[in-house]
Amino acid sequence: MIKEFINTFKELKEEYLPNLTKRHVFFGVLVFFLFLSVFTSAGVSLHIRNETDNTSTKIEYIELGEKSIIKQKETIYIDDKDLSNIKFNSAIDSRCPEGTHCIVAGEITYKMHYNNRNIDEDFIVSTVKNKEVIVNGYKIKVTSGEKKYIELIIEKVPENNNDSE
Repeated sequence: MIKEFINTFKELKEEYLPNLTKRHVFFGVLVFFLFLSVFTSAGVSLHIRNETDNTSTKIEYIELGEKSIIKQKETIYIDDKDLSNIKFNSAIDSRCPEGTHCIVAGEITYKMHYNNRNIDEDFIVSTVKNKEVIVNGYKIKVTSGEKKYIELIIEKVPENNNDSE
């Protein structure tokens, strides 16, 4: 069987490529692998670029007390003197899948990050247990959300006046 294949290959070579040498074959294979490496690396860099495109480059300032929606990997900015911003890093969804019966409904937990000139800290909010959290004088309250976005309201917490009259 192998001998038949080799003989057929030799006949085709002699008929269609009579001047083909081992050097031609070597360079042909080399060029093939060069093209293969260029196209696969372009595909990998495109994939990496698509992954990094998920990071937010748009700057959106929110209105305190208004509902705001943040998509995963996006950052929203609070218009204050400290240049505060909040980033939605990731989510963990423990809700009951559709079409199934669960004993516990579950929730979505959002991993967030707060940053300003003086503070750089991670915090967690969720759709059930930890719906409100206070970070650096801002109350962050989850109103709803899905795995890829979160809807929340951010308000400035009034400072306590401890003045005794």
